Amino acid sequence: KVAKEAGLSEEDALRMLDSKEYSENVDLDKKKARDLKVGGVPYFLFNDKYFVSGAQPKEVFHQVFSQLKKEEQEEN
Repeated sequence: KVAKEAGLSEEDALRMLDSKEYSENVDLDKKKARDLKVGGVPYFLFNDKYFVSGAQPKEVFHQVFSQLKKEEQEEN
């Protein structure tokens, strides 16, 4: 039902769930989360450098985006 609501075909979603097609990607994501010591969700990682953990106000995200933009401008 969720896949269908997201615009995916039910057949494709069921085929994917019954396969190991994305198992390697999931395992890599789980390893990265362990390496980063992610302890809960939500957890947002930006440019493999900054993270926001837990429910945070929008101002926190604005600060991260501002920092990323500043760094990008300094690189160019």
